[in-house]
Amino acid sequence: MDTAEYLRREHPHEAELALWTCDAVARADADLAPRVYRGWRGVGFRHPEAGYVCGVFPKDGGVDLLFEHGATLVDPEHVLRGEGTQTRVLRIDAASDDAAALVERYVQQAVAQRLAERK
Repeated sequence: MDTAEYLRREHPHEAELALWTCDAVARADADLAPRVYRGWRGVGFRHPEAGYVCGVFPKDGGVDLLFEHGATLVDPEHVLRGEGTQTRVLRIDAASDDAAALVERYVQQAVAQRLAERK
């Protein structure tokens, strides 16, 4: 099952925003590849060198863009949610140019950070 089919079937109310978010993630780094994670109820993105970077999780009328190592991301805009020691979430409530810019900045930072850690 492809990403669009999965999202439309399992998350019909949030599917279009989730697809928009997946596209924004893919535009931020062309090397990221989506993979449906049915057990997690979302779509994860892996980089060939950086590994798992983030995931798109539709819920409650919006989308959570979860960064696997988000706790160490620089967040000058204070848009990342979460208090644990590892992950952080960027909440997407609507498609917009501002949201696309946020996705791009944080995804690119997350990929760069993971690549630097692996050197």
